[in-house]
Amino acid sequence: MRARITLFIGILSALLTLVLSGVGGNAIYEVLTKIWVSEFESNRGIVALGVVSALAVSFLVLFLNRRAFQGIRSLRQGPIKKPHPCLILFVSPPGRAVFAEEPFSVAVDGIKLLNTLDYDIELLNGTRWPWQQMLRGLRPHRKNDTLINVYLIGSSKTELPGTFDSLPNAVQMIKHYFPYATVECYEEPVHFEEFDAIVDVLSDVIRTLKSKGYKEKQIIVDVTGGQKITSIAGAVVTFNSGVTFQYVQTDKPYDVLKYDVVVESAPSL
Repeated sequence: MRARITLFIGILSALLTLVLSGVGGNAIYEVLTKIWVSEFESNRGIVALGVVSALAVSFLVLFLNRRAFQGIRSLRQGPIKKPHPCLILFVSPPGRAVFAEEPFSVAVDGIKLLNTLDYDIELLNGTRWPWQQMLRGLRPHRKNDTLINVYLIGSSKTELPGTFDSLPNAVQMIKHYFPYATVECYEEPVHFEEFDAIVDVLSDVIRTLKSKGYKEKQIIVDVTGGQKITSIAGAVVTFNSGVTFQYVQTDKPYDVLKYDVVVESAPSL
């Protein structure tokens, strides 16, 4: 919606510029003919050449500085204050975690988890366990049981170690902290270094969530996990849409930062 409003304002501004430039040209012509009548008539060619030259120089200056008009705005950048119902996560390798079934349990460096979310996050301090960041990314959305749909994306085995086979463990762990939420996994592993593949998968997941009745503003993509390409693709997919992205700081205070970005493209060279 915001992109459409921006487009409408741009078109309206362009039309007004055309109309007002014509009016302004007529006004200047009237001034020249009334104040500088004889000189204007005898120097009409020089005046016309000067106007055309000024127009050409103005156009060239605008073209050379067109990057200055490439607006990039970050809206509501900062810690998440309002939880989202839908969270999409890239899953990193679980590292040295030990998982057990029946009953399900998780241990990292001998530290047993599956207590409360806050307690386990603090318990993991010092371990540098990758999934601790995932837990931090989930935490802001638990208020009032808001988080009701978590979508996990795993990597293929071409990137050792792949994380797709670890998704069932991630699902069970998340369900422990969010028993009321639906935790789903993308049906196929994704190569975390293929930009186009990641964009396609994210677009597919967002369409799936929207088909369930969720609005774009209710969906947020966590770009903390995975690799640098997943972070870039995860951010790009949200540009000029109601979908936002979040990032968990790697150092204290470990805030979860939200970004809502609108990019207005400029012509390329």
